[in-house]
Amino acid sequence: MRRTILVAARLAGAASIAVALPGALPGQQIKAGRQAPEIALPDLQGDTVRLSALRGRPVVLKFWAIYCPSCRTELPDVAALVRNSGDRLAVVTVDSDDRPSGIVSYLHGHQLDSAFTVLIDRSRRMQDRYQIFGMPTTFFIDSSGTIRLVHQGPLTEAQLQSGLDLIVPHHNPE
Repeated sequence: MRRTILVAARLAGAASIAVALPGALPGQQIKAGRQAPEIALPDLQGDTVRLSALRGRPVVLKFWAIYCPSCRTELPDVAALVRNSGDRLAVVTVDSDDRPSGIVSYLHGHQLDSAFTVLIDRSRRMQDRYQIFGMPTTFFIDSSGTIRLVHQGPLTEAQLQSGLDLIVPHHNPE
């Protein structure tokens, strides 16, 4: 019993330290109603992609990794989302844990290689800035750059639909 309490106390302490990681916005929790922090990261081709360049379009921003089973399960749904939304929606994923060559190989092997934009965050700067403590984590961002929903963990089809309804005007699933 005493050991369980000690472990819980250590975990609670680690969580409070994690909130103050460098790169996080001081005094601001990343949550619905706030402006999405800027992202400027290289994609798989090495070109820098900025979140602000997507302003005017709703964005689904997903933090993921190949080792994450829930992330791998969701990727085909993310690809279908891209196919069904056309230019009405930008889907951007951020991977902090895998090498670009491993990501390319994984996506190609699962026929997902051109499905969505993948950004590389090897320094974990954006993961810290967005206060990511578990994967997958998904942000639904409206066309003005305001976060409308943050979802940590795997998304069901209904949860994905609810998030889209918040950011895509007159969203009608096909």
